[in-house]
Amino acid sequence: MALATGCAMQSGPKFPQPSPGYTPSRVLAASFEKVWKAVSDTLDNNRIAVVSADAAAGRIQTDCIAGPETTYNAFLGGVGTSRYSFNIKVSRQDNGTVKLLIIGKLEQTLHGGQTATPYRDITPQNQAIVTNLENWLYEQIEKGL
Repeated sequence: MALATGCAMQSGPKFPQPSPGYTPSRVLAASFEKVWKAVSDTLDNNRIAVVSADAAAGRIQTDCIAGPETTYNAFLGGVGTSRYSFNIKVSRQDNGTVKLLIIGKLEQTLHGGQTATPYRDITPQNQAIVTNLENWLYEQIEKGL
């Protein structure tokens, strides 16, 4: 079930949103070190835990962040709990710029009563939500440069 399914109501934390009209700059005129620091500071400032970071490879994997819960109607039954995470790649370009790539992943578990399904990837069915999550993080990082 996608989060965008009708006959559902969301509660709990909201997904962060980029500013209206924001378009990310994926190639930045800054040093690798400055971009890496901006990414690290942004994650810290937004209380996003890092599972792994490898500066030499330019990769960061975040832990999962709790998203909203979706309560489905009686026909569908149950509650869907969402979470999201980011894979971040920072790479030097030949022209002295730095490329920043953020890939978001959205997952959901469905539960009712005593049972719950394992979390499953629902990114493909919710690409607009994931794009907004990615753009929000791009924007936060750019503000830190």
